[in-house]
Amino acid sequence: MVHRPDRFTSVVDGPSELAALRRRVRVMLAGVGEEHVVDALLVTDEIAGIAWLSTRQPFTLRLGWAGADTIRVDVTIAAEPPARGELGTSAQVLDEIATRSGMTPRRGETVLWADVPVAAPATPDGPALDAVHVTEPA
Repeated sequence: MVHRPDRFTSVVDGPSELAALRRRVRVMLAGVGEEHVVDALLVTDEIAGIAWLSTRQPFTLRLGWAGADTIRVDVTIAAEPPARGELGTSAQVLDEIATRSGMTPRRGETVLWADVPVAAPATPDGPALDAVHVTEPA
């Protein structure tokens, strides 16, 4: 039996690292219907994009199961929350896909988060995150 992770944390240092982040999301959601994987990828991209454009600094993105049928995407940035009007199409994507989303200010930081509805994986087996070898293009 191979273990599929129920959460992961990834440090993102710019848009060039989004492809690797997407692969990790796909591994974690192995066995989930493709439409739900696409939704989780879209929301992950938007949260990561907001974080990068708000700070232009590396950030840590966390993704994990928040119940049997929900994925939580969150990131903490060292900045005040961006105004909703500054989010552009990201706000629309989050409103359309996420069941809940928000920005929670903390001392000098902001947690950006979204809950994405997904169907639970059909089987508990899937590739372990550590077992996936990712080769980046040269």
